[in-house]
Amino acid sequence: MQENTTKHLNLDIAISDMPKNQFTEYALERACDIAYSKKDYKLAIDLYKKLEKNADKQSNISNARLGLMRCYFNLEDYKQAIKAAINVLKDVKISDNIFREDIM
Repeated sequence: MQENTTKHLNLDIAISDMPKNQFTEYALERACDIAYSKKDYKLAIDLYKKLEKNADKQSNISNARLGLMRCYFNLEDYKQAIKAAINVLKDVKISDNIFREDIM
């Protein structure tokens, strides 16, 4: 796990240190997916926060908020999970499945 985390941290640094370009948002989105799929929720939280802050596409902002909610829930940080769920519910375009996930 430590080796994977180090590789992901290097990826995070590489993304953060580069000037923003047409690939930055996609790279950050993929880094979030990798950290989450590896169950490295703490790293995923950091990445999702960066994606939420830096994304231009509304769908990526929404996905970042949803990812934050899921990470906090998986870490059993329910106070933060509720705050993140409230942010997800504020999104204008939210699917019924996501809405049900939030309120369950």
